[in-house]
Amino acid sequence: MQSRSILAYRRGMNILGVAVVTGFLSVPFASLAQPTTPSSTQPPQAATTGQPAAAEREEWRKALLATPRPKNGCFTAAYPERTWREVPCAPSTPHKLYPPHIGAATRLDVVGGTGPDFSATVTGQISLAEGSFDSVSGVTSTNVYSLQLNTAPFQTSTCSGSPGGIGGGCLGWQQFVYESSGSSFIQYWLLTYGPAGTLCPMPRHANCPANSSFSDGWCPFQFQPTGSVYCVINAVNQPTTSGHPMTALAQLKVAGASPGGGMNDGITVTESGVSQGAAGDSRFPDLGTKWNEAEFNVFGDGSSSQAVFNSGATLQVRTEVLSGTTAGPGCHLKSWTGESSNLTLVNAPPMSPAPHPAPALVFSESNPAPAGAPADCTAAVSLGDTHLTTFRGLLYDFQATGDFLLAETGPDFIVQTRQVSGAPTWPNAAVNKAVAVLAGKNRVAICLPERVMVDGRAARIPDGGRVGLSSGGSVIRKANVYFVIAQSGDSIRATVNGAYIDVQVGLGHWPSTVHGLLANANDKIDEIAARDGEVLSRPFPFERLYGHYTDSWRVPPNQSLLSPCGESVQRDIPKKPFYAKDLDPELARRNRDICMRAGVKEGPLLDACMIDVAMLGGRAAKVFAGRSTPVVVGNAQ
Repeated sequence: MQSRSILAYRRGMNILGVAVVTGFLSVPFASLAQPTTPSSTQPPQAATTGQPAAAEREEWRKALLATPRPKNGCFTAAYPERTWREVPCAPSTPHKLYPPHIGAATRLDVVGGTGPDFSATVTGQISLAEGSFDSVSGVTSTNVYSLQLNTAPFQTSTCSGSPGGIGGGCLGWQQFVYESSGSSFIQYWLLTYGPAGTLCPMPRHANCPANSSFSDGWCPFQFQPTGSVYCVINAVNQPTTSGHPMTALAQLKVAGASPGGGMNDGITVTESGVSQGAAGDSRFPDLGTKWNEAEFNVFGDGSSSQAVFNSGATLQVRTEVLSGTTAGPGCHLKSWTGESSNLTLVNAPPMSPAPHPAPALVFSESNPAPAGAPADCTAAVSLGDTHLTTFRGLLYDFQATGDFLLAETGPDFIVQTRQVSGAPTWPNAAVNKAVAVLAGKNRVAICLPERVMVDGRAARIPDGGRVGLSSGGSVIRKANVYFVIAQSGDSIRATVNGAYIDVQVGLGHWPSTVHGLLANANDKIDEIAARDGEVLSRPFPFERLYGHYTDSWRVPPNQSLLSPCGESVQRDIPKKPFYAKDLDPELARRNRDICMRAGVKEGPLLDACMIDVAMLGGRAAKVFAGRSTPVVVGNAQ
């Protein structure tokens, strides 16, 4: 990652702000940028005069966060200083609980709690993460809230005193929290520490009141009187921060650091460019080797409450992670906290901009909920007669008939479709007549004529209703659209259009290993592969596409999830490719006008739309309006 050095600041500038930051961090922002060496005798330089630009102040702030401190504690530095002066840390005060969410997401219209959220993932270990908002628009609410930077649960040596020991069900979970009232602190959790009656580890707080946590000892918590015992404790030190309304969210940042280099973990809260922080207690000394996922967002103010935003509010969230690489982070569609907001994730896969200012996951959320599919880390589709777009963005037509493996991420998420010929009018085209999903241990089939089968039994789902799955997922209906959500966060969206079904497969993790018709080979946009790994590169030879490739992805009868929809249909392949250029010229002109009036733009989606309007009617055009243009097109020839 390239970065301007903080040496580029003006020599001898007046103090413009104060940063109070803890002695923590082993892999700094600056190590991913252009490294600089702090010096108390050499003030920063600048090529220009006047006040520093906002970007320069921000880079200075991050360089300070990354600068090693002489010891644990609290430190301050005034712009443009590049060394730290120790200051007293404020003592901790009791806080309410910010408990975890247990189980899978069961709602699509909230963020956190029973709804999803986007978490940034890395393949190594996170040394520092920071959450912020790139933009906040339309917010007029003044309700209470919290900002949380959360780890994912992880195995920790702190569980050694659990009845099950390390690996016996107990997990560590750490939160870096800012409360809108002005408090900021670290809250440590031991999840499922033991069965009812288990005592939390020493030290223990005396006479723990309900819904409260303290810094001098662990307190027990149970979701149910006979349920597992969770244990919670706060860090002793907390930074001095101020209260801010929802309208000021864009001015707030929350950073958390894992232990490293002899330093404790720590929290830093930035308010309008001024950072203030405190060292933690390193209750999880192994966090530095276990932290590989970070969630940041705005949620309710403790006790599994909800932050309520006014209609018209939209936020763009940024979660930056440092793990020793400039590569953009991966994505996990998962929230770990019990608090929520009434915002809804915008259904566009999050961006992973990198490397400047740091690897980050960026996404949007809004109230009211956006129309369309639920949010996912990435998506692929089977539309109309049948146009496939892979997870990497390769568009190709697949017109064989029979039962096929559309996508598989593992034994707990498998999607199969049944394609039926358009003969006699359109013998070289096919449409989806059924889709089936294995979500955990549950089997869900959506069939034509319109019906839903869950584990072989008909499920009556009213408009707006849902059916819970024993494996932790859900089936949700909105008019003619059905969502099947697995506990993993993987999902499908099946739109029943009378005589055919459009299918979108969303993944709760990305990158992921995927097999099936919607996967690319070797992570290359130009390639697809048969089940045995035989690769086809675009343009695809017609005989190979509809030969070994097609046969390899057919579903054997003993592996079919589609049997609740009836017996399998005839297996066949098209006799030749069929494209928009093959339409009768007058029909092509008329269909082109219909598609363009629906909002479909020039390009490969317009060609697909013209074919679908010919075979399926004018309403087929709307599915292509507003869709992202595929990255590449793989025609058969």
